[in-house]
Amino acid sequence: MNEPELTEQLTRNALNLAHQWRLAGRWQDALTLLYGILPVANELNDVRRAQVWLHLARTLNDRATFGGQENVDAQRKALENALCYAEASGDASLLGAAWDSKGIAEHARFLNSDRAQEPAHELEFFERGLKYREQVGDARGLAESNFHLGLVYQVVRDDSKTGEPYFQRAYDLAKEANDAVMQSYAIRHLAYGHDVAGDYENARAGFQESLQLREQAGFLPGVAMAHVALGQFQAERGKHLQAREYLTTARTVLKELGATKRVEWIEQELSKLDGG
Repeated sequence: MNEPELTEQLTRNALNLAHQWRLAGRWQDALTLLYGILPVANELNDVRRAQVWLHLARTLNDRATFGGQENVDAQRKALENALCYAEASGDASLLGAAWDSKGIAEHARFLNSDRAQEPAHELEFFERGLKYREQVGDARGLAESNFHLGLVYQVVRDDSKTGEPYFQRAYDLAKEANDAVMQSYAIRHLAYGHDVAGDYENARAGFQESLQLREQAGFLPGVAMAHVALGQFQAERGKHLQAREYLTTARTVLKELGATKRVEWIEQELSKLDGG
């Protein structure tokens, strides 16, 4: 195997390992690996450069979302570089992923704010990402874009009914692509819609399926948040013992991941149960 082939293999293996570490909540390990592989990717091409910066942006976003550790400047730089190299490559799949990642960064900042105002460009970025992904027809990418469009309606605009078809398409496409993580996100938000509509049986089943899919994928931060969703669902039904069991499990997982801020939040949720 010659040097370019070795460089390509090293970069590909590093991206795969960083993805697995991100799913396991090993955000700092994934970031260290990705920053370390940048000089290697720079010897290859714009596609590989874009992929590394995209992985960096997504890992930073997960660390902020699940771990409560936000670095806006680092994420902005990663997104700018990912889009720059994606544009240079002319790869529609990468362009779709880059624009979608810019949208989810705005959504994450919305979640961590007072949520008083809709992000200015979130919907625009998601729609641009979807258009590129439609050119490629990649089921996994289309699932992600549809799911994120659903978030705008359900989470930002408090309109679960309009968001539902997007989540359903995302679920079906993710299942087709055998992407358990994206499937878990879609069914989770379909479950929220059922809950709002008073369809508690399908809501509970959806939350439970989301947990099972995340366990199957080894998505540990997502497993914790699936337990939180089930805990809150049970608390709303007045089943405080079951709610406490779910929330306590979530707290244990997040403690192991070092997600201090999220642990504090769950402890507040547990205190509410005590107050009840």
